Amino acid sequence: ECLPKPNAPIAWGKVLVWVRNPDAVPVKQEFYTENGEVAKTLVGTDIRTFGKHTVATKLSMTLPRKPGNETRIEYRKLEFDLPIPSSTFTQEFLKKRVRD
Repeated sequence: ECLPKPNAPIAWGKVLVWVRNPDAVPVKQEFYTENGEVAKTLVGTDIRTFGKHTVATKLSMTLPRKPGNETRIEYRKLEFDLPIPSSTFTQEFLKKRVRD
């Protein structure tokens, strides 16, 4: 259970996270409003290992207020710990990417 600090500006009243034993891969998350209602649920399936990282490769987000609607993401290939040039994190780079 993830709870916000008192007086912190928040997006969620709380987040419940289910993790798999023994590798702590998140398999489900429920996002609650400040009123304690479930706003959305994220479920991860098809657990795979890429190098040293084990992750859910299929993610599904549902909204209880909109039955039948679902957003899905499927990772087919993942690469971790790749070098990223420091120039990627500049204002100039971000502005250039918007124009391209």
